[in-house]
Amino acid sequence: MRARAATSEPGEASGETSGPAGASKPVSELRPRHPWGSLAVLCTSLLIVSLDNTILTVALPAIVRALHASSSELQLIVDSYIVVLAGLLVLVGSVGDRV
Repeated sequence: MRARAATSEPGEASGETSGPAGASKPVSELRPRHPWGSLAVLCTSLLIVSLDNTILTVALPAIVRALHASSSELQLIVDSYIVVLAGLLVLVGSVGDRV
């Protein structure tokens, strides 16, 4: 058996990894700093979206009385809300990636 050479590839034993451009970063920099905080933010956002949908569903009878809306107009209101929410989700996700 041969003895292993004392020299090693960059990042092999030092805990570093190469990025796409060949730059080396320590492994500790690649991990999120607060994984439980990220989970809490995601769960809170899911709770808020669910609560918003519930509020809209509960408000539909009042919308019918106030605006004399038909069922197709109610469907348009619900769909408009979902489209706006999805658009804001994409926008905020893009901003979050850049921060």
